[in-house]
Amino acid sequence: MLTEIYSQLGFDAVGDDAFRALVLARIIEPTSKADTVQVLTDLGVAGPSLRTIFRTLGRCVERD
Repeated sequence: MLTEIYSQLGFDAVGDDAFRALVLARIIEPTSKADTVQVLTDLGVAGPSLRTIFRTLGRCVERD
């Protein structure tokens, strides 16, 4: 259900799985980027590493 809302909001245009995981995890529990990895782990979801999250956000900024 959350992935459907993510798509409806147009975030699929970003085209990045790590970004999607970051957004969805922070909807579930608004927290720091570092703690987002733990939120995903607690949910049983294999999420990106913290380093990948920072790289993903950097790419998003570059692509505007």
